Amino acid sequence: MLRGSVAAFHKAGRMAVAGLTLSLLMWLVAFLSIGGEWFLMWQSKAWNGQGTAFRMFTVVGIVLLLMATPERALETHAREELGIDPEALGSPLIAAGASFVSFAVGALVPLAGFWWTGGGAAQVAALVLTAVAAVAVGIAVSLFASTSWWRSVVRQLAICGAAVGVSFLLGSLIGLSGV
Repeated sequence: MLRGSVAAFHKAGRMAVAGLTLSLLMWLVAFLSIGGEWFLMWQSKAWNGQGTAFRMFTVVGIVLLLMATPERALETHAREELGIDPEALGSPLIAAGASFVSFAVGALVPLAGFWWTGGGAAQVAALVLTAVAAVAVGIAVSLFASTSWWRSVVRQLAICGAAVGVSFLLGSLIGLSGV
């Protein structure tokens, strides 16, 4: 579950620390100490679990060190499992502003054809301008993503085509088709 409260995250972290501490004690006391010394496990030809126990003890100890500091645990989770570097994140206000400007410009592109002409010519101009903008956005996305430019362009054209189709369908249903 990636969505939850900070309190729930810290509570889960405390439970993880408790479980890891018990596991650490089990591997140290039960296997390394009692199994190794009292039962002379290190001399057994049938099964010597000391190496396995030491590896488990080490892994559990490292995870316990990470979980003991919730901020480090959250940062490690973001970096290793989600591929996000918390130190490289930008400002949320700048991201919101850029998103607003992008949506505003994107909404104006189809309307540009209606500023110079009307009727069917404006509809064709709106479709062409929208397609050109979709191709430009697809190419720009391919520069930042690990996809080929043509796949990104086809994706953008499909998204724009679906939006145009839904808009036309809804307009037709409520009687607003035509110019």
